[in-house]
Amino acid sequence: MNRMLLISGALCIMSAVLNPAFAEDLNGRSESTPAAVRNSSDAANEAAVWSLDPDGAEPAPLQNTGERRRRRFLVGVAIGGAVPTDADGYEPGVHVDALQLAFLFNRYVGIQTTMALGAYGDEYKSAGLIGAWIGPLFSVPLNRSGKVNLELYPAIGFAQGVVGDYTTENDFSMRLGAGFRFHAGRTVYFTLGGHYIYGQPGSYDLSYLGIIAGIGFNF
Repeated sequence: MNRMLLISGALCIMSAVLNPAFAEDLNGRSESTPAAVRNSSDAANEAAVWSLDPDGAEPAPLQNTGERRRRRFLVGVAIGGAVPTDADGYEPGVHVDALQLAFLFNRYVGIQTTMALGAYGDEYKSAGLIGAWIGPLFSVPLNRSGKVNLELYPAIGFAQGVVGDYTTENDFSMRLGAGFRFHAGRTVYFTLGGHYIYGQPGSYDLSYLGIIAGIGFNF
């Protein structure tokens, strides 16, 4: 009986020696669990470091909220129609915002200035205003992304009137406007709005209503 036990033990030892795959399988099983854990941890860490770009699906390094620079400076132009409020035979004309500048202190309040001109009438009778205005800008986001905003922009300034061939001196003027700003991307936006421009330079009532659409860039 002892001889049979010795022979069986020797056969087991020889089987282990002659079949190294058995030993490798044991080693692989012992190392598989820690490797899987490490791979899972590495993947989780990598996912935490990367995030989607705000304007698309491109991966970008995740930054702290304080490091994200808010684009507050707005520059734009606009064009539209001008309808004189003085019904003295003037035909509707055109209004041009040659330059719109604004700076937002936060998402809701800023300051804005505009240089513009409006002309109306026909070949027999024409008039218009050329002026510049400055005032506060009130902006109300209409969705969570802040890409659509309702804006109010009252302003005061000076305007020069043109009546036929006569040009008046600069005089006090006022502009009351409201509209929408639509962001189409990170830097481009479109505007649609209306305004009332008050001006009586040289005792001429050259006030008019305007509806304008424009394009701008924010930095």
